[in-house]
Parts: sequence; structure tokens; C-alpha cells
Amino acid sequence: MRRALCQTSSSLEAIETASPINFRHTPSDEPYRNGQTLADLWLSALAPNGSPHQLKAYFVDYYSFLKQAVFDSGFRNFDLIPDNLMLDSDGTINPIDQEWETADLAFTPDVAFCRGVFYFLLRFSRRLDMVDQARQFGPCHRDFLFSTAEWVGIDVDQSVNTFFRIEKQFRESTLECYATVEPESLLHRRFGDPEVAHLKWLQIEKFGTPLVEDIGPAVNTLFLPANSGRAGASVSLSTFCSDASKCVLFIFFPKQFGNPRFESLRVCASSLSNRLTFSIPLDMKKLSIVSSL
Repeated sequence: MRRALCQTSSSLEAIETASPINFRHTPSDEPYRNGQTLADLWLSALAPNGSPHQLKAYFVDYYSFLKQAVFDSGFRNFDLIPDNLMLDSDGTINPIDQEWETADLAFTPDVAFCRGVFYFLLRFSRRLDMVDQARQFGPCHRDFLFSTAEWVGIDVDQSVNTFFRIEKQFRESTLECYATVEPESLLHRRFGDPEVAHLKWLQIEKFGTPLVEDIGPAVNTLFLPANSGRAGASVSLSTFCSDASKCVLFIFFPKQFGNPRFESLRVCASSLSNRLTFSIPLDMKKLSIVSSL
């Protein structure tokens, strides 16, 4: 998940009057570093000629680094994920591309570890599909995350649930528009299963201008692992509209899952940023036809 669209400062200031923001954007120029990322090392240890003992050592080193880098007060680096950490010649881990900081006291080294492993699984999912060692803990991404967290002595359930909460808050605080499958649903993805479901959604403002000028409303596609879709998935959408009372959202479900049903639907509108947030946990196995809103 790349965060390319950030709210303007005026929007952030307006929202901050309603509730404190625990994140701040701190882009900066940094010197080029040559070397391997931590993600590269993890992938090499998972390769057919890799060492399981070396893999565990890499995760232990990562957790040790986080215990030094994630301190107890003030703002601290948030994107301490494996492909944003580079090792120099003596093995020292150096953060790169650190554009976000958080002051959330619940963002502990344990939570940072869970976030880092989650993003490793997400960003390298296709490569991991071809690696047998990735399945050593079980068939799903969740098995990999929980097992590696137990390696370093983390209270997995508490830390993973805190990660889910902070990640949701981060997304809502830093992105104006997004459509995403929640992390707890993505962790149901099976290694080696390339099948995905295509959830399409279309936003139209009645009696207004098209969302894409001179083209008409754009149909957006959200991809989710088929295994997550079969079990039921939580999906969040956030979008802008000029007049919430005239905004219509259509959601189109993949036919291969049969007739879907909304387990629950939460719609929130913010007058400060004109943002509508649709939080939609979906159970695609239960029968009740819902094809549009």
C-alpha cells in the first residue's frame, strides 16, 4: 500500500481541532545508500538454499533494532518496515525513506514488528508464492506473521490487534481517498494462491459534474484474495463528494461468490473535509442480494 495522496495542511489543521492527530509527514532529502535491504535478506534466507536458522536470526536482529528505534515518548519513525531498512557493510541497520512519524504511545516495538512483517508479506506476496519455505509455518500469511512474532517473544494477539487499529487510524488521518482491504482480511491470503476477486465500485454525484472530467464517472477496482472473500472480508472506502446528499455509491460483486450480503455497513460524513467513509465488512457466502447502494 503506497500512500501517494496526502491531505493538505489546511485539511489537517481543520481536523485537528476535532481530534488530535498522531501522525505527521516529514519528507526530506537523504543521501543515497548502497547495500541490501532487510527485506532482501529475508527473501534470501527463504530461498531454497537459504538457512532457517539465519532467517530466525534476521527476525531477532530486526526486533532488537526496533527496541532501540521505537522509543516511549514524542514522535518517532513509523515506516520501519523491512524494505525501508538497509544494512551497511558492518551489519548496522539504517532507516531510509522515513516520511511518516507517529506519537501514538501504543506504537511499541512489538506493534512495529507486526507491521513490518505484514508489509513484507503484502509487498512481496508474488515472490513468496514461489518459495516453499514461506509455507513452513502454515498455508496463510497469518501463520507466517504469528509464528515469526512468537520467535521473538511477542504477545501476538494484543500486538496484532493494536497494529490493525493504528493502521486504520493512519490511513484515515493521512489519505483523502482510498479503497483497501483491511489487514486482518489480507492475512487470510494463502501462499501460492494467485486467485483474486475483483470488487468494483462506482461513485456518482446526481445532477453534478462527472468525477472524471470529459470522461464520465470512473469505475474503480479493488482486488482481494479469493480466500479472504470466501471467508468474509472487511473493506474500507473513502472518497470526496461536493454534496453528500446527492452522492450515490454503486458496489458490484464478483459473480463467482454467489449472492453477497452486507454483514454491517458504516457510513460517516465529515463536514470539515467533505469526506465520506464507507466501512463495509462483507460476508460473501451468505445469501442476500445486494448489488448497489
